[in-house]
Amino acid sequence: MTFKNFVQIGRVVYINYGPLAGRLAVIVDVIDQNRALVDGPGFGVDRQSIPFRRVALTKFRISLSRGISSARLQKHLEKFDLKGKWAKTSLAQRLAIRKKRALLNDFERFKVQLLRQKFSRLARQHARVLAKSQPAAGGKKAAAPAKKAAEKKK
Repeated sequence: MTFKNFVQIGRVVYINYGPLAGRLAVIVDVIDQNRALVDGPGFGVDRQSIPFRRVALTKFRISLSRGISSARLQKHLEKFDLKGKWAKTSLAQRLAIRKKRALLNDFERFKVQLLRQKFSRLARQHARVLAKSQPAAGGKKAAAPAKKAAEKKK
């Protein structure tokens, strides 16, 4: 499997560390092997230099020219519908679930606990029903060696 997400101008990045964590930005220029100039109009990210350690490359890439202005980048982002495409990714969905769980109060966490217990109980009951309906995996094979051992003793 080949690597497809390269550091390149127009690559959309997810900032995963620092004061801007959780926001999207676009690489506008590559400064050196450790840093890039990113901009995220509409996502709350001003144009700034950011180390590659603090970002995760996404699969999205917008065809841009190097050093594009924020206004033109905003138009490209709206045309590309980045917010809609990002919302459909599995990472964005996991982050939304994590955020939703963090906002639960004590009683809501208690209700989630009860639902998980109920689900586990049903799963165990279903597993027991399946185990009873199917014969034991080693039932016939385990009896055969015992017969052979009894015959050898005689």
